[in-house]
Amino acid sequence: MDKILEKLRTEKENLLQDLEENQEIIDVLYYGEIVISKNDAEKKNEKKIDLYLVKKQVDGKDVMELNTNGEKFAIIDKENRIIIQDKFKMLINEKEILLQLRNIMPMSLNKLEELKIQKANKARTKKVREPKNQSNEQDEKNEPRYIAEIDVNKKITPDKTIKELVPEVKQKNIKRVLIKRTSTTKMEFVGIDENEEEIQLESIAQTQGTNPKQDVVEVNKDGSSVSKNKVLSIMQIKGGANEQNQNEGFTIDIGQYGIPEVNYYRRAPETNEYTSVPVSLEDTNEKSTNLKVRNYIDKTKNSTVDDNIKRANDELKDKDKTVLENIDDDPYNDKESINILIQKAAKRCKVSYEAFMIEYEKASGETIEEKIDDAENTLNEQYRGGKAL
Repeated sequence: MDKILEKLRTEKENLLQDLEENQEIIDVLYYGEIVISKNDAEKKNEKKIDLYLVKKQVDGKDVMELNTNGEKFAIIDKENRIIIQDKFKMLINEKEILLQLRNIMPMSLNKLEELKIQKANKARTKKVREPKNQSNEQDEKNEPRYIAEIDVNKKITPDKTIKELVPEVKQKNIKRVLIKRTSTTKMEFVGIDENEEEIQLESIAQTQGTNPKQDVVEVNKDGSSVSKNKVLSIMQIKGGANEQNQNEGFTIDIGQYGIPEVNYYRRAPETNEYTSVPVSLEDTNEKSTNLKVRNYIDKTKNSTVDDNIKRANDELKDKDKTVLENIDDDPYNDKESINILIQKAAKRCKVSYEAFMIEYEKASGETIEEKIDDAENTLNEQYRGGKAL
């Protein structure tokens, strides 16, 4: 780890030398050695480069770049597209690069500096308890990596944080929950207690190695996107709070540019299919998961999760993404069905869709059905018998 930390420090120092007044380095992450090759992919054309992700601010705006050997390898635009610099375009196979980035967890300079300080503090107080089956003389190359920290104070369901979902966190007085990658195929959840000791959370177990075969129906933080994806790892909660059926847990994935993504899942025991929502992580600027999304995962009990996943599968047959309203258990909030309900109501009132919408927007009621009923009543009073007065 010290060698990687030194590489990151050197890279940041080099960047600072050429930094302009309106720029600020936020963080530097190291992917390690990336293999690049020409599009013909002949072995003799392969080359390894050190690749860094540089996060900085320019005139107060966030900017991300990929750098190698002091040169700009690519820029990342507002739509999160990687735009390779001309110098490297003829040297790489872009799909191969993206695949490598997805399967590598970059090391953050900020995180490593923080861990080094913590390690020094622990050495002055009390030796950290080593996780099970991990040697104190572990080779630096295989040294475990902390890849994410779950915010223990933010709700995952409407009324439960990880403390309530995983009883062991409360029982062992855990203050922080970290995810550690101990090898290329193994993940662990560990807790840090009030004495700053590291304790493996045994009630969260990895059920499969990396790249499980299952697809997971994932809802994003605000419910505006529902998609079916594969994940890097699936971790099951044993003896959790939800019905004690062990049909819940966490999925771990690495998003664009090596950013970790942790979701809380529920499994449909009848079909062995999964649906999940995001978990809030520490050290990020991300917004909390929307309440309607947390309600969705909470209401999706094991008896009905099959129906939700079936609706999602039906929606996703001919497209990549849908929205939460089209797969939850309320048929009256579906994006498509709302329009259909209003069209039918307008037809009953013998007015145009546009005319009905005018009254619908003014109608009172807490639900869509109540607003449609109120709009119908108003129109029926104005147009007795469906004919204009």
